[in-house]
Amino acid sequence: MKRRAFLGASAVAAAGSVVHGLPHPESLTSAVKQGAGRPVPDSGAGLAGKTIAKLRDEYRSYLFDDFLPFMEKYVIDADYGGFLSHTDRDGTRLGTTKTPTNEGRGIWVWSYLYNELGRDQRHLDVAKRSLDLILKSQPDGDSLWPKTLTREGRPAADADTTVFGDLYIAAGIAELAAAARDAGIWKLAKDIMDKCLRVYDREDYDSIGGADPVTGPRRQNVSMLLLPTTTSLLKFKPDPEVEAVAARCVDAVVNRHFNPAYQLNNDILNHDYSRPENAHAQYVGFGISNQTLWMVLHEGVRRRDRGLYATAVARILRHVEVGWDDVYGGVFSALTQVDENTWNMSKPLHNQVESLVGLLSIIEHSGEPRARELFSRVYSFTVDKYVLKKYGFPLWQGDGDRRVTYQPHTQRAEHFHNSRHLMMNLAALDRIIARRGKTSGVFREEPANALS
Repeated sequence: MKRRAFLGASAVAAAGSVVHGLPHPESLTSAVKQGAGRPVPDSGAGLAGKTIAKLRDEYRSYLFDDFLPFMEKYVIDADYGGFLSHTDRDGTRLGTTKTPTNEGRGIWVWSYLYNELGRDQRHLDVAKRSLDLILKSQPDGDSLWPKTLTREGRPAADADTTVFGDLYIAAGIAELAAAARDAGIWKLAKDIMDKCLRVYDREDYDSIGGADPVTGPRRQNVSMLLLPTTTSLLKFKPDPEVEAVAARCVDAVVNRHFNPAYQLNNDILNHDYSRPENAHAQYVGFGISNQTLWMVLHEGVRRRDRGLYATAVARILRHVEVGWDDVYGGVFSALTQVDENTWNMSKPLHNQVESLVGLLSIIEHSGEPRARELFSRVYSFTVDKYVLKKYGFPLWQGDGDRRVTYQPHTQRAEHFHNSRHLMMNLAALDRIIARRGKTSGVFREEPANALS
């Protein structure tokens, strides 16, 4: 489908002037240049027309009063451990097959929940039971986990041919290691990550067929899965090899997948990280890009790297602005052909919530006015369109057409993207409130000014 032209001068300016992937200081707003210590507005119209405290309370309710009770009643497998995600909106179980991807995601979610939001032993136990389940099918050597598992954790299919399931397991176990303070689990996570890199670096790993073939493609969503793994591993202890993996991912996202011709990220590159001379150089997926870019932003904060942080800020804003539907609201799935201005106009929930994680991260650390405006816009749209309470169901709708038409049934009770969004933004709002509305101060040496 065709959509409005998107390369207006103001949108291009938002991305900043880039040299080696980093914006010149003059391309940044004063908020980003000055960093923190600036008040985050907490008036009646602070964010999405709510006070920060009211917004925090909404996030807490969505997580603890809506998501977790449903998961505990219908999705967490009390008999065998792990997650029965093949579940409809009313809790009807549609199947018992499990996958390494969903187990790894669940291990991460419940470990992060323990780490960051209350240290409830029940949450840590859920993660540990999923680990016990997944280890029943752990492959040898450089083999990958099977694509699917039985409810009891036995292999139900051949080994996977891509690293995504194994990387989700690595990310989940790494966060569990940080939660449990367990060196053995930490080593297991690192070993799985290293295995995935060995497999991924083979020239014959994976292939994309059809009219636009790529052999051994470099995919942005591999960096998207490696970065949270390194973040969790480094929570446990410093490690130069893990730091090197994080640096490799940042370089790939900032300097390789970024297309300077139109200042957006492509998902697919050639094995040598060059840009394919085919349709892949024209494709921009907003869910993967926004998700990966907020991870780069978090890397900038972790490293205290102002330039990297500023680059991530500019690019998150750019992707959200370009992907926004000016007619009906929401962030589109993808710009499928840049030069022909062709779009996939569906609106998955994860495109919205990954944008919200990035935007609130910008607000927390620099108070960027454009991020506040975009957060308010995306949050209001998302809560209005995806929350299912008005239809008598818990949770949020995971997929949507352009108008996000209500879907009375689902094949999967999604337990990752939105719960991660709820947890991370709840933790960020708690931090903002604890600082009495000030931004983080991470890029300023002097103490933050008092909130007026």
